[in-house]
Formats: sequence, structure tokens, C-alpha cells
Amino acid sequence: MGPALAAPFCNSIVTSAPGRARQMNAGAAKARGDVLLFLHADTRLPADFARQIEDALERRAVWGRFDVRIEGQSRWLPLIAWMMMCRCSSLK
Repeated sequence: MGPALAAPFCNSIVTSAPGRARQMNAGAAKARGDVLLFLHADTRLPADFARQIEDALERRAVWGRFDVRIEGQSRWLPLIAWMMMCRCSSLK
């Protein structure tokens, strides 16, 4: 896996030192536009994601997130998803 795998599906590739925050910061530094959406490879956006983003922009939101739902068999996954959303909400 790596840049060669991504190349056919994107306009440009940004590389950085290892680490999620470093990688996201490197991507954000190269981004050009009014809206920046980080979408992890294992993530599916809700069907109405575009409307939700437009609504947030109309409210002049500076940042946002979508609710988390983790699919799988463990009974702990809903709790983990809730804790992830609490962590993000505390950043506001």
C-alpha cells in the first residue's frame, strides 16, 4: 500500500512523517478551498452529509464532526463510539 495505490484516485499525494496528527496537518497545509473534510479510509458518510455540511456553514461553524457508529459484533462498540463522540464534543 502507499502512494502508488492512491495515485489513480486523486489529484495529488501528500506525504509526511508517520503519525496521524502529522499526516492530517500535512494534508491540511496543502489544502486549498473553503471546506476541508477528513475522511478516513474505513469511514462512510451519512446519506445527507452534503446538507449537514451546508447547514453547518450557514451557521458559520468553524469545525464539526459526524456521529460515530462502529459496526461489528462486540457489545462494547456502541460505548466506544459514544466515548469518541464525547471526546470530540469536548473540543468545542
